[in-house]
Amino acid sequence: MRSVLPGEHIHPMGVEVRQGDLILPAGHRIRPCDIGVLLSCGVTEVDVLEVRVGLIPTGSEVVPAGEVPGPGGVIESNTAVAAAILGEAGATCTRYGIVADDPGLLREAIERGIRENDLLLVSAGSSAGTRDFTAEIIGDLGEVLVHGIAMKPGKPAIVGRIDGKPVIGIPGYPIAALTATRELALPLLAARGLSPRPPARLSARLAEMVTADPGYDEFVLLRVSWNVDHYVATPIPRGSRTQMALVRANAFLHIPAGSAGLIPEGTMVEVELTGPTEYR
Repeated sequence: MRSVLPGEHIHPMGVEVRQGDLILPAGHRIRPCDIGVLLSCGVTEVDVLEVRVGLIPTGSEVVPAGEVPGPGGVIESNTAVAAAILGEAGATCTRYGIVADDPGLLREAIERGIRENDLLLVSAGSSAGTRDFTAEIIGDLGEVLVHGIAMKPGKPAIVGRIDGKPVIGIPGYPIAALTATRELALPLLAARGLSPRPPARLSARLAEMVTADPGYDEFVLLRVSWNVDHYVATPIPRGSRTQMALVRANAFLHIPAGSAGLIPEGTMVEVELTGPTEYR
């Protein structure tokens, strides 16, 4: 219906990016939109940082998911949870088969895991029971740096090194295993250049008094909700065996070692969210 102006609806050369310009910086976490830009600029391959994490579940009482455990048995879930946590941070995770409580078999599994990965997590076998061989084998193959951490839950955790690669023994109880994975393995991934998602934090008022052992870093599970004009944090009953507590909680409170052993009801505290909460 009218004349077309010179250059109308035409993108001039260089309006998007000029030759020699930086498209994405090194260390950038690639988003879906970044892939479109790279392809449009003719870049079909990029070098990416990879950290390979191996996860070994142990225990003669442990059975794979989908099987019905017998008396005293338990379904293996810790390595699945750990793989999800570390995979979200950008790691490439490999879950190995369940290893029975046999020192020879566990040694073979750890040797393979170290050979094939940059970081190794061994689930269970980190306590002081008669069938807990993890620390001894790590010591034989390399060195145990720490066995037992002033952290609740997660006290029996192990930190070691084999062939210059870190090995973490996480406890068998699910809440302790998750805590050890989050507090010990995620910082190692960050040190290798990966970018774990920054935690969301908010201030909330304690609905109940919270007690803590001043000699430990404690992580108290909470249920946070909105109440008129502020957030309220209600502690979840403690117990590292209670797996559903992780589902019912949507936040946790970190109480550092050396803090007062009692936090009164009504105290405003900063909590870290682990799930959705009721926003105003």
